[in-house]
Amino acid sequence: MVHGFLFSFSILFLSVILLFVVIKIMQTISPRLQITNILVLFMLFYFVFAYIGSVVLNVWDTEPGMRYFVDTRKDILLKVWLITSFGLLVIPLYTSIIFKSVKYHPPVLQVVKQRHLGVFERFILYGIFFICCIVFLLYVNKIGGIPLLRYIANPSLSQSLLRSDATNNFVGKAWRYVLFYESIPVALFILVSFSDARKFRNILFIYCAFICIMNFEKAPIVKLLILIVLIYMRKKGRVDFKYLVLLGILGLMLLVLMYIFFMNASGGFLKIVQGILGRTFLTQIIPFFWYFRYAESIGFLQGTSFPNPAGIFPFEHTRITVEVMNLYREEAGMESDVVGSMPTVFMADWYVNFGYLGVILSVLFFTVILVCLIIIFNKKLSRQNDVYTNAAFIIIIEHFAWYSGTSFTGILFDMDLIIPLCLLFVLKCLRNSHFLFKINIPSRSQL
Repeated sequence: MVHGFLFSFSILFLSVILLFVVIKIMQTISPRLQITNILVLFMLFYFVFAYIGSVVLNVWDTEPGMRYFVDTRKDILLKVWLITSFGLLVIPLYTSIIFKSVKYHPPVLQVVKQRHLGVFERFILYGIFFICCIVFLLYVNKIGGIPLLRYIANPSLSQSLLRSDATNNFVGKAWRYVLFYESIPVALFILVSFSDARKFRNILFIYCAFICIMNFEKAPIVKLLILIVLIYMRKKGRVDFKYLVLLGILGLMLLVLMYIFFMNASGGFLKIVQGILGRTFLTQIIPFFWYFRYAESIGFLQGTSFPNPAGIFPFEHTRITVEVMNLYREEAGMESDVVGSMPTVFMADWYVNFGYLGVILSVLFFTVILVCLIIIFNKKLSRQNDVYTNAAFIIIIEHFAWYSGTSFTGILFDMDLIIPLCLLFVLKCLRNSHFLFKINIPSRSQL
């Protein structure tokens, strides 16, 4: 064991006890622990992608841990576990305290009913999707073609380099393209899933699924499956266990296929599954170790890794996820033309800027943001349980869940979140107005 049998076993034992305590606290906030609760899904993601890994790295020696040299500093591993344990406990506890202090009791939300889309409503949605497709073609032209199709045509090309050129090493404002070819179509898919436009929904699903895999990335397809579960739960109120099992099996098979074709994984099925489990539970928290190493080598950044859009603040932005990756490669003696990154749980970004005070502040700030969103959306859905509000709700739930593996410091400038929400707001205003959507045009069958 990493710290010796007694110490490592104590970490494992305390972690299990802490988990039961957190579940009890969570049940005071959401008795049924439904994942359509913003806090519940985040805590589930936090537990899977951050906390389990921090425990495992402090108990057992693992192949990913040794590959990233985290076994060289057991003191840092212990700090990672303590910080993630702090977050696991304090986020739901602080949420419960705030709710009790303002005497707020989250209501049981009613399921959303399927709604008919009018002619002009469909026309506008089709038009938005058409614009997204045009932007996608412009993006593909700029990167020299779709990475997946380029690789199929020429298997000698490097998948990592193709992915890097299309993402981290993209020349220009990548977020503008991502916004149109990915974020907005996903928002449209969520919205249309609550309507009777089944053909359009299927088209959007196929498009979004292709976008998920075209850059040899594995996480996006998992995100899409999670979105389907969230949408289904808002429509039905619950998910049958058999559907969860089927989706789980489907997700696992898709990941296995992507590991074989995207990462050229060799070995038997069990070895590939072992690699998937290692990547799921460990590789999202391992970078936290290197954030500590970065702070030791460079010093605290004092906020320079936070967003600085258009240089409005008097500092030069540090791409901390890329810098941490470069430090790891330098320590490992690796050289590569691929621009990589090491995102991890949001507390790491605050630590590398302000130390342990930053960790405490990040947890408190994030919890306040979660509480505000829970109260706002619960009140909104209790009064107006319409498809546009529900689509925005699903986007918020899914978006905040992934802060278990990335920083939330850029939330005020996160166009992938803000623009889709603004788009849904505008569409809702048009829907509620007496302008286009109130016009009733007869169908062909009525003529």
